[in-house]
Amino acid sequence: MARSIDEIINDKKVFYCVECGKCVAVCPMVEVYQEFAYELSPRGINKRALLGFNILDILKDKKIWFCLGCTACTEICPAGVKYADFIESLRLLAIEEGNTDYCVKCKCCGNYYIPMPILDNMRGTLEKMKVDSQFLNLCPECRRRNVAGMLGTVCGNMVSYDGKPAIGGSKEDDNIRRVS
Repeated sequence: MARSIDEIINDKKVFYCVECGKCVAVCPMVEVYQEFAYELSPRGINKRALLGFNILDILKDKKIWFCLGCTACTEICPAGVKYADFIESLRLLAIEEGNTDYCVKCKCCGNYYIPMPILDNMRGTLEKMKVDSQFLNLCPECRRRNVAGMLGTVCGNMVSYDGKPAIGGSKEDDNIRRVS
């Protein structure tokens, strides 16, 4: 492992937790997942790490992939624990260790970019709304490039996602303006 779990625990101040429960109370996962339980919350994951559960078991566990990454837990923590960063570090460590069963690779670039539980929830929500979910298979960077390419084709020229003419375009051809 490139980084030890102890280094991550210290860096993210997991030991500072005073068990006030504010992180669990503010966590939006309760609204997103029907199967939400304390064990899925950042605090639940942190507690397992602090109590000395086998790190390889934690890295193989689906529970580290439910966090939405909203940072509400980190923002409300009176002790300064970086819960969301801790979960993200565990995910990166899991990927390094080859535990990729619960994360999704971008269909374009091949990078891991989203946890499976979050993607499944997004697909379900979009299906209920009868909205096309074709871009969910792409990481944010590839999604921007793909949409920019589609917009350029529709408008008759290629414009990059940052609003500048793409290679081969000219200022005169740029009929799409950036809105800020």
